[in-house]
Amino acid sequence: MESRWRVRIRSDLASSRARTRARAASSAGVGTRTAEVYDFCRLHRGKILPFKGEQRLAQPYAFSKIDIYPGTNRAIPGGIKLLRGNVTYYKNKLANKLEVAPADPGAWHYHQEVTADWARQMTAEYIDEQGLWQCPAGRDNHAWDVSVYSLVAADILGVKYWEQPAAKPETVELPAAAVNTWIPQRQGWLNR
Repeated sequence: MESRWRVRIRSDLASSRARTRARAASSAGVGTRTAEVYDFCRLHRGKILPFKGEQRLAQPYAFSKIDIYPGTNRAIPGGIKLLRGNVTYYKNKLANKLEVAPADPGAWHYHQEVTADWARQMTAEYIDEQGLWQCPAGRDNHAWDVSVYSLVAADILGVKYWEQPAAKPETVELPAAAVNTWIPQRQGWLNR
């Protein structure tokens, strides 16, 4: 079973734009840097969680407490909360959202400046005979993965239960001559 771990943080500095990335992947032939990811997340506790995508999970997402670094007996100081997500569930959900007409509720929307590379990455994966999503070797699928992770985050935050902001009433600017022409102007104590 393939699993991927990714953690990304982007920070903008006043003098230059810097990107800080801690990325670890565990899949066939890639190797792991899981301990580094756990340490990075511990340093930013409360702001970032390590994520592990699993193709099969009994629920859409779950949290696990990790107390020991993988492959060792060394304790993780204070432990770490691991977010595990059923990526098959969320990839199916994303694929369904992509089939909804853009004007209909539940559609997946893009920024107006979406690139062709982003679109290629969104179409990189396919469903195999077992109903699991696969990415062909050598094809980038980062846009697809980030979109899936966004759905996981939206579920955890309960975005679908948030109240919609009240629509602001449309205001129309009238020319100065048109203002108050329907009320006759009178001299008196009200118009002083």
